[in-house]
Amino acid sequence: MSAPEDAWVKVEQEAAATRIKMAEDACMQLLGGDREHMPKIGICLSGGGWRAMTSGCALFDALAVPVAGPTKDGSAKPSKPLDCFSHAFGLSGGSWMLFNTLAGGDYNSFHRSANPWLYGA
Repeated sequence: MSAPEDAWVKVEQEAAATRIKMAEDACMQLLGGDREHMPKIGICLSGGGWRAMTSGCALFDALAVPVAGPTKDGSAKPSKPLDCFSHAFGLSGGSWMLFNTLAGGDYNSFHRSANPWLYGA
């Protein structure tokens, strides 16, 4: 591989390691236990166009509801099931939803509008 490709691989490996640690931390907070026994959890959204995209939005909305409060010492923020996923995969409509969610950061263009039926509004 070229030097730029090597550099990109290292950046991706660091990002993946950071996400896996965040997912393990969330699982430990939600499920208890220790890091050594935490599962690696992924989510896959199927294809099917607009229907797959909207069902993926509904799933992510449900998984984004906090179910565990901060730790007793206040060192951790509330966790939600969505935080436990370290990998995400999508096909067709599922990938449309994932791309918008992952590229948008904290902004979710599917649900932050006066009219929730307006895509990207």
